[in-house]
Amino acid sequence: MRTRRILPLLLVLPLLAALRCSRVDFDLGVGAFEIGPRTAILWTRAVPSSDTQDKVPLQLRIARDPGFADVVQVAPATARRDRDFTTRAKVGGLEPHTEYYYRFHAGKDGGGSDVSPVGRFRTAPTADMSDPVRFVVSGDSNVGHARSRGLDFYVLSAAVAEDPDFFVYFGDTIYADSGVLPGGDAFTLDEYREVHRLTRADPHLQTLIASTATFSGWDDHEVRNDYDGETVDPAQFMAGARAFFEYLPLQEKPPKIRKVKTAKKPGKVKKAQKPSKKPRAVNFRTDRNVRWGRHVELF
Repeated sequence: MRTRRILPLLLVLPLLAALRCSRVDFDLGVGAFEIGPRTAILWTRAVPSSDTQDKVPLQLRIARDPGFADVVQVAPATARRDRDFTTRAKVGGLEPHTEYYYRFHAGKDGGGSDVSPVGRFRTAPTADMSDPVRFVVSGDSNVGHARSRGLDFYVLSAAVAEDPDFFVYFGDTIYADSGVLPGGDAFTLDEYREVHRLTRADPHLQTLIASTATFSGWDDHEVRNDYDGETVDPAQFMAGARAFFEYLPLQEKPPKIRKVKTAKKPGKVKKAQKPSKKPRAVNFRTDRNVRWGRHVELF
């Protein structure tokens, strides 16, 4: 009788230990987005080693120094499977025109052994401040084109050396239609996510995004070259849009994927699928005004 009770317990204990010891891989670094004088959206991707784990509890720490001796904020965050294990933490109460450092710790209380790389950003000056501003601009991150020639985004190291106040990452942040995937162009949500992961895996792009504030926007290759609302499959558009918002967060949360009738294969879109389906109706705008001090306004 005792043996029967002990045996199931012995089987369960290793499983519990495995869950407790699940490691977390911050494989794509960190990023600070949509920076204001007192606010920021801080991002990372935290992938668990366990294939059955759907949520990864994290703790975000923000400090005034790179050694985190002066931590000014601590906040919870969660990386979820349904967002490809990305997470975005919107924080407030920051000081204008101030340099901050941040990182994510595994575990709800931050007690896990895995820690993300350290990121850095400066908050924006207020509208009455006339401080000098330095920023860099880039886009067209065609990782498939670069890889086919044995190249990477090394040129972005020059942008890091400028020590910019912010980075404008504007347009064609991925090339979903470049054939970088084994199966060809991206069409599903998982495929768009994979292209984002391949692009953000570049070490120079990771370093740039981790070193400053980033303001992002899209063009067309985030979905398909030269698409428009009448010719693109609505489901394809929504998949590309959601993946973009997951990996390059704006103020809005990633849009939900609606259930719409979709063509069986890319390029075979029925004429009945017209803009009346409104694939852009939910949080799909990336154009906005950004104020940085008295003299700079991006729009």
